Amino acid sequence: MMVDENNPPACITHAANDNVVDVDNSIFYFEQLKHHKVPVEMHICQKGNHGFIFKHETWMYPLIQWMKNSGFLIN
Repeated sequence: MMVDENNPPACITHAANDNVVDVDNSIFYFEQLKHHKVPVEMHICQKGNHGFIFKHETWMYPLIQWMKNSGFLIN
């Protein structure tokens, strides 16, 4: 994965029990962004498996707050 200071800010959401993509991949991405001083926030949910965001509408609340705090959305 190529990460540098030019990567865009990111808000990462992942389920710890994802059986398709290991959560360690998102953790590594988070760490790389942080190392390169790219604004990043991460939320790890205990359960949800792969694609849980399509089943649970509440996953968006932290994302929307992050977008507001980051200046991507106007209150």
